[in-house]
Amino acid sequence: MKSNFMNDFSFVDEELELLSEAGLRRELKTVLTAGGPWIEIAGNKRVLQFASNNYLGLSNHPEIINAN
Repeated sequence: MKSNFMNDFSFVDEELELLSEAGLRRELKTVLTAGGPWIEIAGNKRVLQFASNNYLGLSNHPEIINAN
C-alpha cells in the first residue's frame, strides 16, 4: 500500500504549534548590517554576534564587497 507522504509527517505541524504556544519556537532574525562583532537586527537592536562564517573578518574587505 502506498503511503501519503504528507500524512506521515502531519505530526510536525502539531509539534511546531506546541513549540510556538510555549514560546519555544526559534525565529531567525534579519541582520541589517554587514558582518562584524556587533550587528544590528530587525527592530533596531544592536547585538554582539557569537556565531558567524566570517571568522577571518573578510566579509567587509573591499575586494570581497566589489567582487562580481
